[in-house]
Amino acid sequence: MIRLFGITLKQKWEIRKKQGNRCIICTEKFKSKRDCHLDHNHKTGRMRELLCNKCNTGIGLLGEDVEILQRAIDYLNKHNSREVKNA
Repeated sequence: MIRLFGITLKQKWEIRKKQGNRCIICTEKFKSKRDCHLDHNHKTGRMRELLCNKCNTGIGLLGEDVEILQRAIDYLNKHNSREVKNA
């Protein structure tokens, strides 16, 4: 971990404690040590925060692309509203 992100395992667990042992996105408690992922920007290599496997994978599968993620949010909002209008 030091080699990849410049932090120690102890520092990672301090971040985990600061986040309340929860994923910063979905706020679910980490289920295990393996469920706690140190997220990073793939372009810059900079460390961000700790995510659960589900959130970390979701962001990665959508290419960390803010526009795609926003379209996904818009799509979900459109189809989760009480009065869904014909598209």
